[in-house]
Amino acid sequence: MKDFFHIKGIIHQTSCVETPQQNGIVERKHQHLLNVARALRCQANLPLQYWSDCVLTATYFINHTLSPLLKNKTPFELLSNKSPTYAHLRVFGSLCFASTLSRQRKKFESHDRISVFLGYPFGIKGYKLLDLQSNTIFISRDVTFHESTFPFHSLPHLSTNASNSTTCVFTKPLPDTLDFPIISSPFTLDDLSPSNIPHITSPALNDYVISTTDPSFDSPSHTPVILPCSSLDSAPRRTTRVRRAPQYLQDFHCN
Repeated sequence: MKDFFHIKGIIHQTSCVETPQQNGIVERKHQHLLNVARALRCQANLPLQYWSDCVLTATYFINHTLSPLLKNKTPFELLSNKSPTYAHLRVFGSLCFASTLSRQRKKFESHDRISVFLGYPFGIKGYKLLDLQSNTIFISRDVTFHESTFPFHSLPHLSTNASNSTTCVFTKPLPDTLDFPIISSPFTLDDLSPSNIPHITSPALNDYVISTTDPSFDSPSHTPVILPCSSLDSAPRRTTRVRRAPQYLQDFHCN
């Protein structure tokens, strides 16, 4: 690259080994990209294997975002000499249906592919999609989006190992005034679903906390108990320390 730098008039400078602080601007931009990419992945709950699509989409968004350091222009506008359009933007990781090609259609088969939106491919006026049935990535223009639905979302699990699943039991009989079913046997958190969660109508349950026990607990002589939590009514302590923004944030414009 030395000849290329010389032709373009570029002075090539390098930093010392393991001293990222010598290239702070680039390191902070890397952090900016990862922060946006991490937010996109967490919102869509995508598997980690699609991290590169999260980074590419984060870069696409940043390049189309106004910056006060660029006199309220976007990087895209400075590079292409035209204002960006936002009508094509969609929610990353949302559910979508892509129309199949006419040559692949049969009369009594579905004419769309259920997919997940993975970003904007470079140089193509289309959307990058993940087919949920064939687990393949493809590009399509004719797409219908359901931007409030994320296929990879599911109920949170405390453990991925079924043999070590957490078990909750009531360790004290609930008061009779509570409109809550008494559960006499342990149940696993994996059994919880919106249809199975009981409806609690009394605020008195706020004074109790459910304890967790080992999954192997099966002693019939154990009396279920709910432990009182008297500290819930006390006002939280407020700190008097003066909050100040970190010094390095002076290099950024924070929205």
